Amino acid sequence: KRAVSISFLVTWFGVFALALGAKPTLAADPSWQSAPLWGGEVDSLAMSPNDFVLSLALDPDHESALWIGTRKGEVFHSTDGGATFSPLGSPFEHRVQTLVIDSERSEVFAGVDREGIFRWEARANRWQRVGNGLPESAFRGVFALDAQNRQLWAATEGQGLQT
Repeated sequence: KRAVSISFLVTWFGVFALALGAKPTLAADPSWQSAPLWGGEVDSLAMSPNDFVLSLALDPDHESALWIGTRKGEVFHSTDGGATFSPLGSPFEHRVQTLVIDSERSEVFAGVDREGIFRWEARANRWQRVGNGLPESAFRGVFALDAQNRQLWAATEGQGLQT
């Protein structure tokens, strides 16, 4: 009986929290659904048929904003939760492996295989390389951002971590 009463209280607490405007968290067993990107409405995303998404980033401060990076080196941005996408700048020569958002500074970074790490400059409508000295031939596009210390960590093939 104790488990039933706790479950009952948790359920009603959840209903009460939702009524007050709280956002639900990820369910224990979520049901996957096709996004408009692959759901037949690809007009808003000018991806070629043999391209595919390798990276995805969500902006924690703007719940309907997301970015995707593709195998063919393109980055697309959506401001409406994925209903429509717009390309960001010119495509890179290689795949976009990682996308990271620094929401505190409203910056988006792309880790591009064998090219380096780039920051999106919205005013100039272009990607700008970040830093010098990263061994690009060994870089496979995987990196992380320590936003608090403003430090990037890049994983390389055979040359360890770079910072």
